[in-house]
Amino acid sequence: MSTLAATAPLEHPRALPLGRMFVSPVFDFLLIGGGLSLCIGAIAWAGGLRLTQDHVPAILLLGNFAHFAASTVRLYVTPGATRRWPMLTLGFPLACLLVFTAVLALADWLVRYVFAVFLVWSPYHYAAQAYGLSMMYAYRSDCSLSDGDKRLVRLVCLAPFVWALLRPQGGIGVTLKHLGVVAPLPLEHLRVGVSMGLSAVALAAPLVLFVLLRRRGRTLPLISLSVIMVNAVWWTAFNYINAFFWAALFHGVQYLAIAVLFHVREQTRRPGNRRGWAFHVGIFYGASVALAYVLVLWPDAYVAQSGGY
Repeated sequence: MSTLAATAPLEHPRALPLGRMFVSPVFDFLLIGGGLSLCIGAIAWAGGLRLTQDHVPAILLLGNFAHFAASTVRLYVTPGATRRWPMLTLGFPLACLLVFTAVLALADWLVRYVFAVFLVWSPYHYAAQAYGLSMMYAYRSDCSLSDGDKRLVRLVCLAPFVWALLRPQGGIGVTLKHLGVVAPLPLEHLRVGVSMGLSAVALAAPLVLFVLLRRRGRTLPLISLSVIMVNAVWWTAFNYINAFFWAALFHGVQYLAIAVLFHVREQTRRPGNRRGWAFHVGIFYGASVALAYVLVLWPDAYVAQSGGY
């Protein structure tokens, strides 16, 4: 994506940059920069809304599951995908189905460990996406960063992930409890103390990063700063369960926005295309939600085999 983005000229490279947008400041800051999540989060907080199990299925389907499915949709709408990547498009899905079925049939005790990996991996995945998006906008906005600068940005992006692992009511604590492991009391006290400090660090680090880079002569685009900052807010402004699902929803929104943009760009540039951008957006998102629904229903058929995990 960054290679395509680099082909367009930068309009105001010397100004304090908002960043070079894909669509417009409103669209990019709201959907990709996370501004929409802050607005909805503030409304939910003011109205006393707390997520419950009634909200979770729709949130996951329309946001997080749809964003997973979007990668598959993008793959299979690529012309000649099965010919160019036969193992990825044909062999890999079949292998996953066979392995998953074999685990449930022959070693269902592994399912809880797979789920534990999911609990730990998800916050890291969100932090990595924040890093990738921030670097993408920096590259688009002609912000040249050294390898040391990039490592610093990555470290700041990972701060919410570390906090999510250590926080008292989430992360490692939930994972260990899920696995039936009781952590020693001194370790629990240490984890609580460290997580309290990391909460403040995760929120302050993006602003410190911006100042440090400015002193080095690099001005990180504000859209990049927004992406990093909002990911920290997702994890620190809510309790663990709400944080997990709010982050899942708006992480999905971020990815879907990027995926839709590149899909629409490709489709509208195809020879003979007579459809507008709204048609392609609707088809792509509709296909992603429909596929996500199928992918959610399919594992449900195995629930009885997995002991409820």
